[in-house]
Amino acid sequence: MKKYKDKKIKKLKSEIFRVLIESGKPLNHKQIQKKLTENLRKNSQLLEILYDLVKQKKILIDGDYKFYCKKSDFRNKTSGNLEFGENKKVYCRCEKTGNLILIPKQNLKDAFINDYVLIKIMKNKKGKIIGKVDFVTKRFKEFFVGTYSKKNNTGFVLPIDKNIKTDFYIPDDKNLNANHNDRVIVRLLEWPKEAKCPFGEITELLGVSGNFEAEVESIIRKHNIKRHFSKETLNYVTNLNSEITENDIKNRKDFREHVCFTIDPEDAKDFDDAISLKKINKNIFELGIHIADVSHYVKTNTSINKEAMERGCSVYLANKVVPMLPEKLANKLCSLRPLEDKLCFSIVFNINNRGEVISNWIGKTIIKSKKRFTYEEAQNTLDNKRGSFYGELSTLDNIAKKLRKKRIQMGSVILEKKEIRIKFENEKPIKPYFKNTISTNKLVEEFMLLANQFVCEYFTKKTGGVYRVHDQPDLEKLNSLSSFLKTINVNFNPSHKKTAQTINELLIKVNETENKHLINQLVLNSMAKAQYTTKNIGHFGLGFEKYSHFTSPIRRYPDVLVHRILNDVILNQHKAGEDLETICVNASKKERFAIKAEREYLKFILLWLVKDEVGQIKKATITSIKEWGIYAELHDHLCEGMISISSLKSLGNFYFCQNRNLMINKIDGQALSLGDELNVKISKINLQRGELDLIMI
Repeated sequence: MKKYKDKKIKKLKSEIFRVLIESGKPLNHKQIQKKLTENLRKNSQLLEILYDLVKQKKILIDGDYKFYCKKSDFRNKTSGNLEFGENKKVYCRCEKTGNLILIPKQNLKDAFINDYVLIKIMKNKKGKIIGKVDFVTKRFKEFFVGTYSKKNNTGFVLPIDKNIKTDFYIPDDKNLNANHNDRVIVRLLEWPKEAKCPFGEITELLGVSGNFEAEVESIIRKHNIKRHFSKETLNYVTNLNSEITENDIKNRKDFREHVCFTIDPEDAKDFDDAISLKKINKNIFELGIHIADVSHYVKTNTSINKEAMERGCSVYLANKVVPMLPEKLANKLCSLRPLEDKLCFSIVFNINNRGEVISNWIGKTIIKSKKRFTYEEAQNTLDNKRGSFYGELSTLDNIAKKLRKKRIQMGSVILEKKEIRIKFENEKPIKPYFKNTISTNKLVEEFMLLANQFVCEYFTKKTGGVYRVHDQPDLEKLNSLSSFLKTINVNFNPSHKKTAQTINELLIKVNETENKHLINQLVLNSMAKAQYTTKNIGHFGLGFEKYSHFTSPIRRYPDVLVHRILNDVILNQHKAGEDLETICVNASKKERFAIKAEREYLKFILLWLVKDEVGQIKKATITSIKEWGIYAELHDHLCEGMISISSLKSLGNFYFCQNRNLMINKIDGQALSLGDELNVKISKINLQRGELDLIMI
């Protein structure tokens, strides 16, 4: 018991140092107590330990009985989040400056990626600035997904996350009666200084490793995706009035008699947006973009707002959705279902048949959608030149094509990305296929882009706001792409002056070649990641100086923020706003996590579909070449595997030629290049780690 008590006191002392160093100013004992981690706040010995540290001259006290650290303790220390950089090296992004400081693996102490840490800045032997973790201020994760392993009566959990380079020791009284090879959730208890790995306790059993349902659940939980809402939130939603009252529509424009409809995927249940069209004269139309008024129901300072903000976005996992909002809101109250009165936030344009905007109005509305189209139904109506609302669809299609053409001329980069979809039967995957993009997809896209652009310009004139920004692409990556293209006799000379135009010219040039999709993907890989921020730098990919997200508030929290900002501007209100930049950073982070989860889920399913085909010979195309091997995509199964350089030894003496991006055989000069077709054998599949090993034959 004494040993446990000593550990707790030691941890409390470390926490006191951490709080005082991060604060940078004297604090009284109550202020210190508030900043301690939750499990240490109620420690009755805090004041006693503070005075003990003063007595030992480890901290100081002023005349107001406030405690502070010596100046030397502040020197060369900073705080921030750990994140990956190039080549999976770990960096600390300093909170105050945004600078990245390299943290060598041996200096990580007990920190994991995404943890918030206090680091000491120093120089290595070569004189380069590096950091060393002093304290883990806040764990990004407390719970981890892993596989329970029991050997020689000792239990461990091996995390499925490749970024966690340690296992967890599980005492016998903390294993929840798990069996060997069970997939489990483990909670980090402590990481004793003398221990090689952290101690944990199993809190939940997910099933047997390798079981389809257990693996799916593991992916969702690994990425910290919340599926269940709090009781407080569910009660809030239950108590929402499903009826639209006279008071609700008092200051709204009424569009219920207008021709209005939605166009969405066949399996969609949450309809964010609707389009209305009214002819004014021969060449001019009133075009309405009507977006579900989520902010009418999701108020600030409520539990549902807090949960939506924390989630950031909905997550789409092939055959299932983890929604940002509870079902009653997402699929019923807010969803613009046909023949139901719905509250909206709208932007209404007067636009001519050349796609030129004459004027626009932004405000709250009430609508009634006349029909729910799927993309395919709307396309069939256009193709057959008859059916419900053919005239309106035809006009919209014509205007959308003019808008698209103009957007490309103004600098939008048009990438054609192959999107993989999975066919399911009874919740089980059957086969993969490529999504077919049709004209009605582009029709809806153009009007949503138009709305997002004009809404952003509107609030920017009046106040700041939330922007969707996209930086210039990485010139080094574009130069690397240029080097590869020379090997297949395609000229591409990137520059920062006319980058978008140069990229579009390249994509048009390769549009009819067999390497079309590969080159589109390589261009995409060279692009920066779009993100949310209050600091506008424009959107390179779209070629817009001002751009925001307004059109999907059911599934994206930043759109809800934009609705609130617009409402304040319209009402000429200037409320003491939320910390928008912090919310933007969180939304960008949650979006990245969602994308990772979606990709990992898709990859798992693709591997699941070939799990019984080990030893089979398949046709594949090379998608990437690295110094350690070749990545190739199987033609029929659409999943990517790796041919290790060591496995190529049976075929020759291969080496990686980086400047030409080739794998070359020294013996006969044979070169393997991106886009080459190969015959490969499936050698090994590891579903748990998402790995497919191939052998070239």
